[in-house]
Order: sequence, then structure tokens, then C-alpha cells
Amino acid sequence: MVKILRRTGKIALMTMGVIAVLVVLAGAVAGVALYQSLPQREGTQRVSGLNGQATIQRDPRGVPDISASNSQQAWFALGFLHAQDRFFQMDLLRRSAAGELAELVGKSGLTLDRQRRIFQLRAQARHALSQLPASQRQRLTGYTAGVNAGLHALQSRPFEYWVLRTSPQPWHEEDSLLVIAAMYFDLQGNQAGREYARGWIADNNAQQQAFLLPEASRWDRPLAGSVPAAAAIPTSAPAWWGQAHVDSASALPDEGMKGSNGWLLSRNGKAILANDMHLGLGLPGIWYQARINQSTQKRSLTGITLPGLPLLLSGSNGHIAWGFTNSYVDTFDWVVADKTMKTETHTEMLRVNQGKSQTLTLRSSQWGPVVTTPRGDMAMHWVLQLPGALNLNLAMLDDAESVPSALAAGKQAGIPAQNLLVADSQGNIGWTLAGTLADRSTAGEQTRSPVRASAENRWQPLPAAAHPQAINPADGMIVTANNRLLFDRQGERLGDGGADIGVRASAITQRLTKQTDADEKQMYRLQLNDEAPLAAVWRDWLLKSLANPQQGEDPAYEQMRSLLRQWNGHADADSTGYALIAQWRDDMYASIFGGLDNTLSQQWPQAYYRRANPRWDETMLALMNAEKWVPPGSADWQAWTRSTLADSWKKRDSGKTRWGEINRSDYAHPLAKALPVVGHYLRSPSVALSGDNNVIHVNRPRFGASERMVVSPGEESQAILSLPSGQSGHPLSRWWMDSFPAWVRGEAQPMLPGPPAYQLGLKGDEVR
Repeated sequence: MVKILRRTGKIALMTMGVIAVLVVLAGAVAGVALYQSLPQREGTQRVSGLNGQATIQRDPRGVPDISASNSQQAWFALGFLHAQDRFFQMDLLRRSAAGELAELVGKSGLTLDRQRRIFQLRAQARHALSQLPASQRQRLTGYTAGVNAGLHALQSRPFEYWVLRTSPQPWHEEDSLLVIAAMYFDLQGNQAGREYARGWIADNNAQQQAFLLPEASRWDRPLAGSVPAAAAIPTSAPAWWGQAHVDSASALPDEGMKGSNGWLLSRNGKAILANDMHLGLGLPGIWYQARINQSTQKRSLTGITLPGLPLLLSGSNGHIAWGFTNSYVDTFDWVVADKTMKTETHTEMLRVNQGKSQTLTLRSSQWGPVVTTPRGDMAMHWVLQLPGALNLNLAMLDDAESVPSALAAGKQAGIPAQNLLVADSQGNIGWTLAGTLADRSTAGEQTRSPVRASAENRWQPLPAAAHPQAINPADGMIVTANNRLLFDRQGERLGDGGADIGVRASAITQRLTKQTDADEKQMYRLQLNDEAPLAAVWRDWLLKSLANPQQGEDPAYEQMRSLLRQWNGHADADSTGYALIAQWRDDMYASIFGGLDNTLSQQWPQAYYRRANPRWDETMLALMNAEKWVPPGSADWQAWTRSTLADSWKKRDSGKTRWGEINRSDYAHPLAKALPVVGHYLRSPSVALSGDNNVIHVNRPRFGASERMVVSPGEESQAILSLPSGQSGHPLSRWWMDSFPAWVRGEAQPMLPGPPAYQLGLKGDEVR
């Protein structure tokens, strides 16, 4: 028996040893495969699909400087780079738009696939591709060939595909149009929830509707028209008023608006553009910096690109510089699917990586996909489905040499509706609404949701000639920060799709008014300004509520007064005062609107009051003397404020918590959660951040400025372009997170690539 045990023990030890060796070997093989998926940086690469040759120089930060003779070669080279550095990102974009995500990531992608496949966007992208002019098709053909050549040139597939146990599929020309569609979802995807919530409030709270859904705020600074007066406070509150969240898990975090800061300043003959686009932050970063030189056209483009698109999204061509902010015009309607609406039904197959395919039954109509909701069957009428919603007309900005020509190009672009900001080398500045807009001039029920399925409500694309614009305003500046810019008849024609309260726009305008010259460094410092005017208004209310000490009150109230009085007015990472105000503001929203949000979000995903009314702070500020709106259980608003502030005080460790302890960077790769052992290598360092949503310096753990750009066209050597992470999507690359330290410190990075550190030549098969 002892011999058997000894023998068994030896076998067990031998087995463990074999397993250990196998684990080490498997790790070594995985390490080699991971290393081999890094791109080649130097030398010469023979590639298929390239007519001629192109040169790619990279600076020490990995920023490429592409040199080519013609457009086909240049966009081939960009496609090659996108595939080598960011293919998984591109793949996610095309698949998420088409509703084909589960085929890549498995069953976890099915929920999104069911939400998006109903729009049939792959079929739409193929049709849009067939309508593109020859020049755009040639650009796409060259870019697509470059993507597939870049993917093929990798010695090993990108690491994500090893994790997911699948292989990357070739890029197709229509996929680039799906990338544009993905941006529609990112920038306008909340409008369905917003319109659903507004319709519910209109149906259930008609007497309070105008007050609960205001059209403007005290901070609005429009380009045209007058800000309307606020609606009168109704005599009674809705039944749901003051009910907290039943299920706190359904609460919507104050995630910030998918938007941007953007402004133009013209002083002393010099025009300057500043732009920081606010989006979700992850790894890799959204944008890919590049410089693209074409000798035949004598053209040099520099700025940011989006992997998956053969376009310079924002930057400069030496004559003009351009940038964008989300416009928040109204681009969506719910339409009642009554008996007059003709619908068709068909079945789609949802493929699942490592799983069984599932079927999805779709209903479609001339208005859009038809879905069932607690308010009945309704069609989703969205500008994304209009003719011309997907194209590459933005490419016309490459050759624009003046503000008027750039604005004309933007009006024809098949992109989500954006504020296009343009400066030119002659000192001119201009703005227009670029992208696909709904012409609501004939819509009979603009303020209703849902609308009837009648001809008057079936809007068409707004003609390019009807897009509003402004060139060289008298004060020499244009400011857009997702605020509503038009309160005139044009504004009524376009509608309000959830414009911002206007705090950032007001703060930027006040500071630019004092500027006597246009300086890149000054504009960059303004992008980092974290003064918090909205929090200052709430601080004043809190101090007013605490002004009269009560007999026998908790000593903590005096500590609160002291903390609030000492606050410096900024969203500093070190500030305890700002942390308390921010916590109380979140608690205030949850205790007043939480019950409503529970009701709304159970009926439609992303239907929340904060979406229905981004100006909810203005609504609450107006009520602070309205006795009949005091929440149940409190004698007056000041008593209610004292009580809720005491709760917030306890949550923030009796005022000891600093804002930077709450607001910490947490940028993550999409697969970070799926790899618990090594997932931390796919995350950013956790660093205390200054800034917040309603300050110029929008800066949250996973949301904020996706880039900071300041440029005067023709003076690119002085221009700034800072990005939050690095050029590469590969965690072993030196360019994975190399820009992060400078980013969190607020240090400016140059727009132009630095001296070349690496050079790679691309040669077509026929080149000798």
C-alpha cells in the first residue's frame, strides 16, 4: 500500500511537472504570438493592391507622416496603418453598427445586435456605396486594399482574436460607411430614449409639461434669435415628484453629453480654432493622429482620423482648419404604427461566436423599424435612414481653401448632424450645421411624441442650401458647446434634440470676450479651465439653506458651512468642497426624479428625465421658492436641502473626500473585464482628475475630451494636438499609453509629427 502511495505520489509530481512545462510553453507560445502581432516599423514591405509606392515615417510618439504621389497611394497607406495599429477597434465599429457583434464577441453581443440589426444598416451601406461618385469609390477602394494588406502583413493576428478564439475577417468598402453609422449611434443614439421620456411626460403631466421640459436656460448664448422666457411654475407637482429610486441600479449616472467644446476667434487678421470633442474614453483612444502628404495635388493634411474611415476628420490643410461639436438638433421621431401604416416582417440570423445562432424577427415600414413598447407599436423615424445619410463628401474639406468653400462641403456631408467650425489662413471664421438634417418645416406635430403616421410628419433631408451658417460675426468669435444656437425660425425648423444647458458655452464666451489677440497657448489653457459656475450657483443655495443655525443642530452643519465658504469655485482634484456639492447635486436628482426614471427606463432603455430635460438644474433652481413643490416630508425647500445635504455629507466621509478620489481615470480596453488575471494591463493608471461635466474642462473617469486641438491654418508648427492615450491598440507597443502622462498633466503636444525615428516603405507588387 505504501509503495502504491509513493508510486502515485511520483506520478502526481511528474504530472504536475508536465503540466507546469505545458503552461510555460503555452505562455511562451502566446507571448511569441502576441509579440508577432506588433506591426513592422522599419524596412520595406511588399503589398498587394498598391499602385506604386508610399513612405511612412513615424516620430518618437509613433505619429505617422505619410508621403505619396497620389490619393490612392495615400489612403492605401492610411488603411495599412489603421489595420496594423487599430484593426479590432475598426471591427467593433462596423459590427456594432450592423448588429453583427455577437459573431465576434459571443453571446454578450446579442443585446446590442437585437437593438441595431432592426435598422438593416449593412444593406443601407451597400446601397449608399453604389451611389458614391467615382472619386469617393476610388478613395474607398485604395483604403480598403490598404486595410487588408496591413492585416495580412501582420505575422500574427491581433491579440484580441486570440482571446476570442476567432480570426479577423477582411475589410469591405461598405464597412467604412458602417463606421459612419456607428457614429450616428454614438452621437444620436440617446434621442429615442429622450423622445420616449418627453412623450410620456406629455401624456401623463400635461399641466406641468412646459415647465418640466424647458426650451432654454439663463446660460444660453445663441447665434440667432432671442432666448424665450421661462414657463410659469404650475400650481401643483406631478404625483411622482420627490420619489426616490426604487431600484438604484437603474439610475442613470451623470455621464455627460456626447458633444464637445469648439470655438473660433479672429483677432488682428489671425483666425484660430480650438476644439475638444467629448466622448467615451477607452483604450485604445478613439482617434488616430496622422499627417498625409500627396505630392501630385501638393496637399498636406494633418490632424486626427477615425480608424475605419479614409478621411481626415478634424485638422488642417494649411488653408483651413476645421473641427466639430455635436449639434443636438432634432433628428428622431416616434411614429404611431396604426392600421394605415404598411409593415413587412422578415427574419434575420444572428451568428454567435462559440455559440448557437439565433433568429430575430423584424418589422419594417417606410418610416423605419417598428417596435413594441408599453405605449403601443411605434416606428423609429431617424435621419440615419434618409438618402444621403452615409457618404464621404467630408473629403471635399481636403481641398477647401476658404471658409465659404469649407462650409459648402460640410453641408453635403453624410455624417451625424454637427456644428462645423472653420477658420482660414486669411483670418476668416465660419460656422454651419454639417451632416444630415431633418426638414421639419412641414412637420405638423413637431412638439408631439409620438406623431401620427401622416404625410405632414414624414420629413425629408434639409437641402444643403437651407443649412444655416454664420461667417465673420461682428464680435469676431463663434462658440459652440452643444448649446442651442438658434432660437429663430431656422431653429424651429430644425428642432431641439437635447441641447446642453449652456453653462460651458457661457463660460467660454465670457473669457473670449476679454481676448485681444489669438494665441494657441492661451486657447489651450482655456480648454483646461475647471472653474465651475453651475456648482457655484448651487453652493450659494446650500449656504442660504444653512444660513440660520438652528438650536441644538448637529455640529456637522457648521463644518459644512466652513467647507462651502472656503471652496475656490473650481472642480479641482484636491477640492473637498466641490466633492460635497457634486455629491449633493447627484443625490438631489435621485431623490426628486429617481422614481420617474425607474418608470421610464422600465418602458424603454435609456429613457430618463435627465435626457428629456438636460436643463434640469434650471428647473430645480426655479423651484427653490415654490412651496407647493416641496417634496413630501419636508416643511420647506431649505429644510429639505439641509436633510439631503446631511446625507451627502455622510456619503463623502464627513467632507474629507477630495474630488480626485471620486474622479479618477479609468480608461479600459473592451476586453479588460474578460481577462481578470491580466486585465489591469489593459487599463489606464488610476489618476486623480480635475474637471467635470459642466465645466469647460470636461473630464470624468471614462468620459471627456477625446482630443484637444488648437490651430491657426498656415501656422501648424505652432499648433497643438493632444490625445489621452497612444497611437497603438497593442498593449506591448511603446505607443500604447505613452501620451497618457502628459495628457493628465495638461501638457500640450504638437500637431505636426516630430523628427522621423522610423521609416517603412510600401511597394506595390509591380514596383521593382
